[in-house]
Amino acid sequence: MVLTALLLLSQASASDLQSELNTLAQKRDVAALTHYLEPLKGPNPFQLLKTGGAYGVGRFGWKAVYLNMLGQSYFIFTTDLTSEDIGELLFRLEDGKLVYIPEDYANAERINSHVFDVRFDLAAHKAIIKDTVDLQMVGRPTMTPFLRIGPNYRVTKIVDGEGKPVAFLQGGGIICFPGINFDQKLTLYYAAIVNKPQYAGSVSTKEAMLTNDYWYPMVARQPAPYTLTVTVPKDWVPVGQGDLVGETVTGDEKKATFKMDVPVTYYSFSAAPYETASKTTGGIQYSVWSNSLTKSQMELQDELYPPIIEL
Repeated sequence: MVLTALLLLSQASASDLQSELNTLAQKRDVAALTHYLEPLKGPNPFQLLKTGGAYGVGRFGWKAVYLNMLGQSYFIFTTDLTSEDIGELLFRLEDGKLVYIPEDYANAERINSHVFDVRFDLAAHKAIIKDTVDLQMVGRPTMTPFLRIGPNYRVTKIVDGEGKPVAFLQGGGIICFPGINFDQKLTLYYAAIVNKPQYAGSVSTKEAMLTNDYWYPMVARQPAPYTLTVTVPKDWVPVGQGDLVGETVTGDEKKATFKMDVPVTYYSFSAAPYETASKTTGGIQYSVWSNSLTKSQMELQDELYPPIIEL
């Protein structure tokens, strides 16, 4: 409780620099922001604010968020994310200059596995998630341990393996744990409005699609295996990665569990009252799920899959 109070107190003070950086971020004023940068040998990370990412990251605007990790100041330039594009820009403040921390910096951390429990409030476009991560330290961190996630996902509670509260801070999509310095099983409770169709995830009364959404904590975009249990309406078809290892119906709800043992970077899940077409070729079952294709189009797609896999 003392650590939590200290963290909240350190966040409370207003920052003139944060206000200035936020104004420049909203204007996408790369030239002015560059004056705050520590000299770089590589590309200017702020150029992303002007150009956007390969899949349009930044299209919904940028803002600067201040994060104080027990005396060390950080700034996060945050925007709505889509999973396969570049993420938020993280900087440490040193002697009045911003030191860039690339997204592929792992800080001697690794997520060994995830265990997800996912539910939806379909009418509210909301995903409600519990994730137990096996967080491992594979070296000596040089900064406070932290994870990345889509900034629309707000963490409300974290507990350790014994169910005890863990102090944390979140700025944008950066979640840090100033009290953690050893291997831990951490259970994160978080939720988000997911309503960016044709860009990231989309949840509605017609379909729940987390594909292309940054709905899972990550370290440096490193792959990890996971188990996903998800609850959807009973007449919906859940489609996830890995093996479907369990499915039950209780009342108006269907609960399905997928086990993905192959470490992957981009996690996908969709559910809707899909039509399904499947065909087994060479001992492998190929399937198509759709709420828009005709049956013949889906069956044609099943014919096209095997030559791709066989290559």
